[in-house]
Amino acid sequence: MKKPEEIGATLRCARKAAGLSVARTSVLVGLSPATVKRWERGEGLPSARDLGVYLDRLGAPADSPVREIARVSIDDLSRNGGERPVLRFLRAARRRKGITLPELSAATGVSAASLHRYETGERVPESLVRRTIGRALGCNDAELEMLDRCLDEPGFRYDPTDAIHNRFFIAHGPAAVLPFARADALLRGQVVSPAFLADMLQGLIIMGDHGALLELWTLIKPTAEKLDWPDMTRALVSGYLSLARVGSETMHQARERTLRRYREYESIPPGPRKLNVGLILSRIAVAANMSEEAAQWVSQYQCESGLFGDGEGYDVITGIHLRALMADFAPSIEHFSVLQSLRSSTQGILMAYNADIAMLSVAHKLGNEEEVRRLIDQCRNTESMYGIGSPLRNRIAQDWARQR
Repeated sequence: MKKPEEIGATLRCARKAAGLSVARTSVLVGLSPATVKRWERGEGLPSARDLGVYLDRLGAPADSPVREIARVSIDDLSRNGGERPVLRFLRAARRRKGITLPELSAATGVSAASLHRYETGERVPESLVRRTIGRALGCNDAELEMLDRCLDEPGFRYDPTDAIHNRFFIAHGPAAVLPFARADALLRGQVVSPAFLADMLQGLIIMGDHGALLELWTLIKPTAEKLDWPDMTRALVSGYLSLARVGSETMHQARERTLRRYREYESIPPGPRKLNVGLILSRIAVAANMSEEAAQWVSQYQCESGLFGDGEGYDVITGIHLRALMADFAPSIEHFSVLQSLRSSTQGILMAYNADIAMLSVAHKLGNEEEVRRLIDQCRNTESMYGIGSPLRNRIAQDWARQR
């Protein structure tokens, strides 16, 4: 598959072969000179239909190799989401901040139509424009620098051993942009493995960005389906996708999907990664109003976690999940106190954040205004510093604001 810049070079050759300047071409095809230049640079390429009109106006013969090369390449890019998926990071950042396109337009002076084209990767904004948009969205320097590298360095490729989930332990780092950059690299020809894709989706789960996860999966699915997936990695990805979809399904659909995933889970050999899949399933079960099943499963995971030792805190994280689920049945100050104790035993930012979310959920059920306010602020500070997130925290914060 040709890269967008190679397709742009093909279009530029076709124009020059016709003896036309950019200005004359723009008049013939009814486009601005800036649009013609962007196409020739491989930015915001035309649709297959627009390409036909463009080449017709240039006088390219019906059997011209230029037509076939450009059409097939653009069709491939369209099927594989090959415009610039990394720019979807801007839309994800805007949605996480709860900012609308008109609001962002007013803050940046960039038209809403242009912002939309940037966010979908249809057009690549200039570096200064990217910085203006990024600053308005509260993006940190590391995120904007990573975005610049992906867009401005044609040969940039990711080290497949550089795990995204580890980047969330670095304050004010580029973690939030990395899943989008990975998708971009994949669709621009980088060879990847199932583990590489699973890590990318896990990053979006850590960010709590289920909408972006489903969007990126749609783009990478044609490539992903061609890979040879180990059972465990497939189970992890299935869990991530089910968790992302549960909010848009009926309760019946969510329940059926969850039970199907659990039957698949039971066939996986025991081990720490199986426990990770199980904890994801418990989160899906809660979202699907299956708290009783989830509590039963987590009790099972808690017994199994002792088999792995406490080096990675499996007993702590399963204890957090179990107490949070028990509080769904009967919220009590006892559950909150146990979670506080578990919170003091957590290892690392992500585990501590999970404990904070669990305590927030219990405090919300108990109507403890002081703790809800404290934990919402604490979670927001962590999210701002490390790029992680939780749809549950968002819902509780919104509910609490309405009640007050």
